Amino acid sequence: MNERLAHLNPAAISPGLLVADTSEPDSLRAVAGSAQVVATTVGPHLEHDEPLVAAFAAAGTDYVDFTGEPEFIDRMYLAHHATAVESGARLVHACGFDFTRTTSAPSSPSSNCPTGFR
Repeated sequence: MNERLAHLNPAAISPGLLVADTSEPDSLRAVAGSAQVVATTVGPHLEHDEPLVAAFAAAGTDYVDFTGEPEFIDRMYLAHHATAVESGARLVHACGFDFTRTTSAPSSPSSNCPTGFR
């Protein structure tokens, strides 16, 4: 990723990558304590992201996802909103949810579309 970013803008600062496993709470706490924000695209969020949200809410670190799972959003609000308010973390769900689907469509060649959709 750093090589691709440097190719696009050689003056850009290379972002550091932090790796965590949602099944390892210590790794989540380490990332939450080292990062300013996490943007996650891993899903389904209901199955994978609650430990991440909990760690970031507790650490005061911002969290962004693009889930379209209403139940996940509701559960995270009920379980972690108060902690996030106390710590100063911002938990932002469904960020760009509709946008990502519509902007990725033009990248598919029209030859892959059924007849009548070209």
